Amino acid sequence: MFAAGLDSVLSCAVALILKALCEKTSSVPCGVPGPPTAAPPLGALSAIAWETGTAVSKAIEFLDRLSRGGKSWGIGWRFDQVASLLDKGQAAFSVVTGDTGSFLADPFPFSHQGQDFIFVEQYLYSKNRGCIAVVTADKSGAAGAPQIVLEEPHHLSYPFVFEQDGQVWMIPESGAARNVSLYRAVEFPYRWKREACLLEGVEGYDTTPLRHEGGFWFFVSPRLWRSTSWDVLSLYHAASLTEPWTPHTANPVLLDAALSRPAGAVIRHGGRMLRPVQNCARSYG
Repeated sequence: MFAAGLDSVLSCAVALILKALCEKTSSVPCGVPGPPTAAPPLGALSAIAWETGTAVSKAIEFLDRLSRGGKSWGIGWRFDQVASLLDKGQAAFSVVTGDTGSFLADPFPFSHQGQDFIFVEQYLYSKNRGCIAVVTADKSGAAGAPQIVLEEPHHLSYPFVFEQDGQVWMIPESGAARNVSLYRAVEFPYRWKREACLLEGVEGYDTTPLRHEGGFWFFVSPRLWRSTSWDVLSLYHAASLTEPWTPHTANPVLLDAALSRPAGAVIRHGGRMLRPVQNCARSYG
């Protein structure tokens, strides 16, 4: 634990040094580092270490589930207005959970043609990774069972669904694949097609797009070197949804575990833009 924390601190320190140098000279690249060179094949010791790490991960997962007494993560939802969302009062939520083989997280509500949907990460214990599922919801508080709509060989979560130019799009988190990909609904909400790779060679998490002044801004939490995936925030700009991204000259724009990692769509309220974040100062989430 101490070694991992030290790795994160040193990685962020390197990012700060590069950022400071970037302000002095244009010869030093800014922002997120590029993709690493090809790694050498695993030796016997490395392979054993990897297998041990996998076993430990599974043991921790088992103990976590045991400590919760068979309970699982779920999502809470309600129909509300922006002003009420910002109210700190206690309000009732409807709750949806996964089955015994999965849990649900990262809910994203979306209304389409008079129907209400909640897109979620459904983490499958049997595959040790997440996929994207959808839950139908109605005003009475009833919800259908989650149905898987998008699955890849790598982990997926944070299904940011939005509408643009008459199409419905999704940018799920795919940091394990070291890219940010854009999907289009070809048969909403159950069939999706990968349309473009928006960012390649970067282990980016919880990409959150914002349409602003005719262009797009993308908030991303990258994992820099050996850092965590929640203590750094980078910002990118593009003229349109599928055009190349330009990194902000001040990347990383924020280094703060309490404020960096996105937690949903930017809220416009009272002439202000409010960015929801995950407070990971003590631990992830």
